[in-house]
Amino acid sequence: MNAVFTYITLFIFCSVLCYTLMSHYRAKSKMIEFDIEKLENLSPTLAAYFFQNIGVSSRHLVASLLYLVKKEFIQLQFDEVRQEYYFCIGTNDPSFISNDDAYLIQWLFYDVGKNGVFYPSDLQSYTFDREGEAKFLESCKKWENLLKAQLETEGLISKKIPTKRWITGSFSFLFLILGSVYLFFVPLIGILYLSGSITLLLACAIMPLKTNKGWEITQQLSQYKLYLKNKAAVENNSWLTLNYIYAIAFGMKKDFSKQFPIYDASAIKIKQNSFPLYMTIAPGTYAIIKESIDAVDEIEAAFTQALQNDDIIIEEGYNESNIGDSV
Repeated sequence: MNAVFTYITLFIFCSVLCYTLMSHYRAKSKMIEFDIEKLENLSPTLAAYFFQNIGVSSRHLVASLLYLVKKEFIQLQFDEVRQEYYFCIGTNDPSFISNDDAYLIQWLFYDVGKNGVFYPSDLQSYTFDREGEAKFLESCKKWENLLKAQLETEGLISKKIPTKRWITGSFSFLFLILGSVYLFFVPLIGILYLSGSITLLLACAIMPLKTNKGWEITQQLSQYKLYLKNKAAVENNSWLTLNYIYAIAFGMKKDFSKQFPIYDASAIKIKQNSFPLYMTIAPGTYAIIKESIDAVDEIEAAFTQALQNDDIIIEEGYNESNIGDSV
């Protein structure tokens, strides 16, 4: 009887220890105060890919292009003859952009498009047959691998196993051994240990390979999404365009846009240095021009068609099996 009590106590102690360690880590992360400036060097696509940990889709491609427009590495213009928006190479030196963005430009502007010009409609002819479709999806995979590499470069994820995973895995292994032994002598205790081992093993398996900096940025992005959904309309316009692009990357375009009145200005042409266009309709109150939303929808629809499904997952995000993949 004393032995049974001892083992139950040990089980409870170890479980509480694991829970305490993980809860302490989470509590430490939650205490981080939101600072939008910390996200300034994290592109919208990279931020969304990191936070959501799923494969790339059309919204990521659109957000990346618009972010490059915002940075003036490329330009967004309207072709009056074809009645279509298109992208062309901008004025800033492209040697200063990240590897994933450099690949995106080479891929879309010189492989899909021609001579540094990319029309979204080019995607239809490029993916017309199975060969072109397969080539396009393969390029998506290569681009996603570069996003993973950029996450490592930014210090947000690491190939090294995090300390909390080592701790959780060690307890899981300990419980497995004790459960296997005592299953024959005290079945109830054995089952408790084996159940604890399986639970901790599953928890270990689903833990992303985030660094301490990665966990801090995760908390920042979690608060930033709430900001985009609820508060963006009451802030000044210094981040309005960038917020819009982040909202696209996170799949929150509608949530963000509904905070603003929509202004129809058909006579106004979209300019690359202020996309998406917005207007000041009163001190501290801004309206998004309808044409900018229409342009985003048009571009996103072209990518969606090329990918066949807006929710297509090229990979499973960043995990042990593909974090170190090369292009």
